[in-house]
Amino acid sequence: MLHKLVFLALAFPALGACTSAPASAAPPSSEQVSLIDSTCAQVMGLRRGEYYYAECQESLGKSLAGKVESEMTLRSYDDCRKQGLAPDSPALSACVLGRSNASEAQARMAAATTSAPLVYPADELQSGRSYYNVTPTVQWHREQYSCAQLGFIPGSRAFAQCSADLMASLLPGLE
Repeated sequence: MLHKLVFLALAFPALGACTSAPASAAPPSSEQVSLIDSTCAQVMGLRRGEYYYAECQESLGKSLAGKVESEMTLRSYDDCRKQGLAPDSPALSACVLGRSNASEAQARMAAATTSAPLVYPADELQSGRSYYNVTPTVQWHREQYSCAQLGFIPGSRAFAQCSADLMASLLPGLE
């Protein structure tokens, strides 16, 4: 539990920066909702209908929306740079902004989901046991594997943010 509190204390300043979905994010696809639901139930060990199950869904949904938005912006940046626009120029910024319209965001959001099965070490995570009946270390690993299910790369800031947001959403009294 101490390692969670230390991590939360270190990550807290960044929590506010990524806790809400981007304004231009499209609603999640049915595949994304299914992935999030499966992750909350199978990886995290939460039960549908529980308060913290809904918190898990919301946290992972926001993280996924932020990830998709970032990927879309990066693709737009790459496309605009290929047109020969100079880095840090107003023309490049305007090009990236122009590519970030809602219809393009929605198309990319839908394409960003994989229908691959969940991949996690069920034995290590004590799959089948409730989130509340495992050690804090196992809880932490479940949080990390949940973010990995969404495609976040371990060691990246986005991965750490996803894990911290999920952990914070499941700590009583912090919601």
